[in-house]
Amino acid sequence: MKIKIETTLELEDRDLEAMRLFYEEMGDGEETFRDFVKTYAASWAQAFVDETANNYAPYTMGDLRSNGLGGYTLGGYNG
Repeated sequence: MKIKIETTLELEDRDLEAMRLFYEEMGDGEETFRDFVKTYAASWAQAFVDETANNYAPYTMGDLRSNGLGGYTLGGYNG
């Protein structure tokens, strides 16, 4: 599934100053400041999806089991 994300980021003066410092340190000099911020925001969105999938994968792969007490355990763990 593909999900297109469209949003507007509002950078206050302090945010803008910090982002420009980050751009100066991490930018490759080939993309504009605006494109740099858009690229990083998109990559962080993908990282969010990847991290969430890693954290919750056990719940989707058949490892979630009833503990018989109204709760659930992962892979038999009763901690």
